[in-house]
This record gives sequence, C-alpha cells and structure tokens, in this order.
Amino acid sequence: RDADEARETVRRVLPLVDIALPTFEDEAALFGDTAPAATVARLAAAGVRDIVVKNGTAATLGRFGAECFEVVPREVVAPVDSTGAGDAFNGTFLACRMQGMAPASAVAAAQAVAARAVLTRGALIADEG
Repeated sequence: RDADEARETVRRVLPLVDIALPTFEDEAALFGDTAPAATVARLAAAGVRDIVVKNGTAATLGRFGAECFEVVPREVVAPVDSTGAGDAFNGTFLACRMQGMAPASAVAAAQAVAARAVLTRGALIADEG
C-alpha cells in the first residue's frame, strides 16, 4: 500500500514539475525502471521539461528540452557515508544553473561536490584548509 500511494502521489505531482533530479536507484525500486533512460522517458512523458537522473558512481543522464546528455563522473571515490550526497548534488546543480552554466557542465560540477560529500561521515563537507 505505501508503495502504491507513493507512486500515485508522484504521478499526480509530476505534471506540476519543471525540473526533476531523481536518483535512479529510487526510481527503479518504486517504478521498476530498468535503466536511467527509462526514468528519463517516463518523466518526460509526464510533462517534466528538465530531468537529471543521478546514478551513483555511474553516468548521470540528463534531458533539457530536446537536448539529451550523459555525464560520466571524472572522480570516483570510495564513499565513507553517502548522507547528504544527493543534497550536495542538487544544491550545486541548481546554483550552477542559476548562474547560467550549461546543464551538462552543471552536472559535472555537482558530481564533483557530491564526490567530496561522501568522503566524511554526516552531511557536511570537510574543510580543505
């Protein structure tokens, strides 16, 4: 029942969404998506204009209007704790886009920040200094 209710809630909300930043693992578990491309197709069919499907250390798949792209993380790290990685990615991506950065470049920047976020316990990024 909880999964059915979650799916129905997402379906009702998607037509109101302009930007979706889902994680493939969550979408696969809830909707049975077999690949990030299936997630992109499902969200686009629901009317979402801009989509970025995060996929851990694998490539991130994006679609902005008619433009589709894939960004392979430049730095793959051994995670200590994934708490906050999604928030780090999402915040960085949105900040970069608001500053006018192209979608694929914003994804690359977000991947780099998320990679740093998983190197320490908790949801804070360690100070480099």
